[in-house]
Amino acid sequence: MAKNGRSRIDLLRDYLTDHVYLIVLLGCGLVLAIFGAATHYLRPAPPKSFEFTSGAPGGAYHRFAAEYKRRLARHGVEMVIKPSSGAVENLVRLRDDNAGVSAGFVQGGIAFTAFKEEGDQADENTLRSLGSMYYEPLWVFYRGAAEIDRLDALRGKRIAIGPVGSGTRKVALDMLELSAVDAANTNMLPLGATEAAEALKAGEVDAVFMVAGASAETVQALLRAPDVRLMSLSQANGYARRLPYLSTVSLAQGVIDFPANVPARDTAMLATTAKLFVREDMHPALVYLLLDVANSIHRTHGLFNDKDAFPSTARQDVPVADEAERYFKSGKPFLQRYLPYWLANLIDRVWVLLVPALAIGVPLVKLFPTLYGLRVNMRVGQWYRQLADLERELGEKPDRVRINELVAELDGIERRINSSGISDMFAQELYALRATIDLVRERLGAPHAKAVPVLRGT
Repeated sequence: MAKNGRSRIDLLRDYLTDHVYLIVLLGCGLVLAIFGAATHYLRPAPPKSFEFTSGAPGGAYHRFAAEYKRRLARHGVEMVIKPSSGAVENLVRLRDDNAGVSAGFVQGGIAFTAFKEEGDQADENTLRSLGSMYYEPLWVFYRGAAEIDRLDALRGKRIAIGPVGSGTRKVALDMLELSAVDAANTNMLPLGATEAAEALKAGEVDAVFMVAGASAETVQALLRAPDVRLMSLSQANGYARRLPYLSTVSLAQGVIDFPANVPARDTAMLATTAKLFVREDMHPALVYLLLDVANSIHRTHGLFNDKDAFPSTARQDVPVADEAERYFKSGKPFLQRYLPYWLANLIDRVWVLLVPALAIGVPLVKLFPTLYGLRVNMRVGQWYRQLADLERELGEKPDRVRINELVAELDGIERRINSSGISDMFAQELYALRATIDLVRERLGAPHAKAVPVLRGT
């Protein structure tokens, strides 16, 4: 038993009665804390910046990366461009957990070949493709008056096949191997596009391989250079069958320069595709934004493709990102269609918590009147128990001094009732309680003890 003859259960009940709202508030605070932790750890905010591995300055990769950077800046996202030697180095960076890059261009076929040769599925699972963005045509220029339409005719000559780490070198070596042209019977030079073009015009090499857009300065210069021809590949379909990352394309007669009729005929060519890769852990909101920017840039028609041919998720070297699958099927997320990027992302982050918040919050709000009624009933019950204690003591026939003390206690009870601020909805309970107080006062035999004035509660 606790002091004053009251049990610990009675004391605990009194404590809960006086602190029921505090307990409810603590419960609400705990729920909010759980939601806050879930928001932070389960759906973190997307970063405001990320690194993008591009190609060499002046190349198509770098130019498109610069345009991505400009458009992403409109949404408050900074894209840091890291130039590279080409597609092979881009792939190496993307696979490296310590390189810090999150996205970049990779030439079609390079990733597939790398994973196949190494047999390393773990690295493959770190990358996701957002699709093929545009064709990267392969240009084979050569010197001479005689027309050449097969790569085996280059055996024994000097060929510029691109620097180590470039996508051009990868395509050139794959095609030359099929044509039985290799380093044992041919002089293969690791020259970049600019060096190779100058060497071909100067007669220092006999042919060059070049993966570049039609607008590239080196391509435009060689298309108009004297004694330089663009090879029309008679075996283009065969190469595309053996090297699935290549597609056959045609450069229409005169499309480069109609008055000068460049090229002078329809030219059969091959092309790979520039694929946009991201690391698997890139934030989904940022992936959607990058997809939207890429789609707005690459969906236009070009010399080798119709409008809306790109971006495309067909024939990918690594798994397609889930966000890309949904984007190309249904468009960008609903909120991003109508709201600024930052606001759509904020709502999206808390959306997964809104339903459980309502599921908990609405019943909790509805529970407040019940809790209030419970609290009033518990307090009324507490006062009745105090009055019962007084009556029990009266049964022990206390002396006049003790009776005066009991009268003082009764007055205190009545004061607390009158100042309790209990709502008028419980007036019936309060009047019944005051009537009980009057009965106890009569039993105390203290007519000299005046009733405590009623104090209106707030």
